[in-house]
Amino acid sequence: MHSFSNKEISDMLSEYTDLMKIFDENKYRVRAYDNASRIVSDRTIDLEKMVKEDNLEDINGIGEGIAGTIKDIFEKGYCEPLEELREQLPAGFEELLNIPGLGPKTAGKFLEEMEIKNIDDLKKALQNKEIRKLKGMGAKTEENLLEALKEYEEYTNYINLDQALKTSEELIKKLKENSDEILKIETAGSTRRKKIKIGDIDILISVKNKKDHKLLETIRNLDEIQDILLEGETKISARTTEGLQVDFRMVTEKEYPAALMYFTGSKYHNVRLRQIAKDKNYKLNEYGVFEDDKRLNADSEAEIYKLLDLKYIEPEIREDKGEIEAAQNDQLPNLITIDDIKGDFHVHSNYSDGTLSIEEMVKAAKERGYNALAFTDHSQSLNIANGLSVERVKKQWKEIEEVREKHPKFLILKGIEVDIKKDGTLDYDDEILSGFDLVIASVHNNFNLPADQMTNRIVKAMENPHIDILGHPTGRMLGNRTPFEFDYDKVLETALENDVILEINASPSRFDLNDEMAMDAIRSGVKLTINTDAHHPDQYNYMEYGIYIARRAWAEKDNIINTYGPEQLKKQFEVN
Repeated sequence: MHSFSNKEISDMLSEYTDLMKIFDENKYRVRAYDNASRIVSDRTIDLEKMVKEDNLEDINGIGEGIAGTIKDIFEKGYCEPLEELREQLPAGFEELLNIPGLGPKTAGKFLEEMEIKNIDDLKKALQNKEIRKLKGMGAKTEENLLEALKEYEEYTNYINLDQALKTSEELIKKLKENSDEILKIETAGSTRRKKIKIGDIDILISVKNKKDHKLLETIRNLDEIQDILLEGETKISARTTEGLQVDFRMVTEKEYPAALMYFTGSKYHNVRLRQIAKDKNYKLNEYGVFEDDKRLNADSEAEIYKLLDLKYIEPEIREDKGEIEAAQNDQLPNLITIDDIKGDFHVHSNYSDGTLSIEEMVKAAKERGYNALAFTDHSQSLNIANGLSVERVKKQWKEIEEVREKHPKFLILKGIEVDIKKDGTLDYDDEILSGFDLVIASVHNNFNLPADQMTNRIVKAMENPHIDILGHPTGRMLGNRTPFEFDYDKVLETALENDVILEINASPSRFDLNDEMAMDAIRSGVKLTINTDAHHPDQYNYMEYGIYIARRAWAEKDNIINTYGPEQLKKQFEVN
């Protein structure tokens, strides 16, 4: 019997669902497998154990046929019906399904009516304006697909920050374990500056002997490394088994501080620093700070900044966006840190599409040192996420009251993530909304509205007096859905007028707001919240990504409501 995680089984069933849509199979069968893919993603379900005990059908929503498919996967090591459908499709066709907004049925239509078999075929058809000839298509569809294709191609050339951090941390750990030549080692480049998208990974190493080290063999023998792209004394480029390029740079201990500064960047920050050094008759490069070819003593980046009469500048804000001037005038922000965070205000429980109970999520939050949590399950219209009917809302309120009694010093907020409908109205009436302590308003559908219509939609929702937070404001899903178009300045203006907080959604699938938009919000006087959108306690860890975005936006504690204590939160949300 083979071993699979719940996510791997879920992914297979989800892909099978997509391919069935392409082949226009029975809609009830498609819906059943689509539903099953979400059900089995629940990590609290021990699928392997249930397969062994032959009781998969005890899971609500898993019938005899789907149970048989899952059992078959564990026995054979693959999903046979999925493989059968894959074999009927041209090579490269499934990649089309990764393009934001291009669903399985449309992709199937392109294949059947235009013989579009892969990305290149689609690109040619779009450039030749052939898509608009199909029934139900038009110039606007072509425009949207061109933009989505561009976004997809740009995205595939990058990796997300979470993946870059995970990979670099693992490589650094393994190198430390396998080499006694390393004196210091750290991630540099855009990963250290915590950019959302990373081109490749830079790892800086100070070694005992820069000209005579054995790191090439150490790196080559790491399980994570697939092949070596470049071999040199001071630089080794490698490709990981995940296809990521990693550049390892070797320097001496004396060179390390300047090299770390140089290879961290950004390019524009470095240019400004070199000019400041030049004005002082110094020379600054990756090897150090020099005066008349004599290296000046600097054992850290902070000491290099001090030589340039600058306060230390945190890596996240080294983008030449005013940080040099701020450092010169002692006006650098006191950037928020993960230790400042005391709560999370966008959390899902098993009432909607979360995996654990309210009390289980509370206990996990308390273990992190939090003192507040808001449960914001989905509202009634979002059927795909098991949205709450009014009756279930009231049932959840009752359970929250019971959990509050068990945890009297922990602030538990009765929240909801309410859908913003196409016309800007909300998914519950005001009577129900008034019963919540905290209301997040989010767009979950109709993403392709014209910019003015989308703006009016969001503004109308924010003007409802019950709305506290605008959730994942641009609606993007990295690699799957581009941000929708709207007037952000108008949204900021509305947020300020109505005391609506904007969310930095820290989930790696979103990272929404981005750092530039978060900075605009701060400069406009709009409050921010960093939330994980957690569906399981493990996802509380996403908070660190939100912190990185906030730091890149120059956020301080006072800009982020997650730093508030319980009494300040009660005042913010008008909770008795």
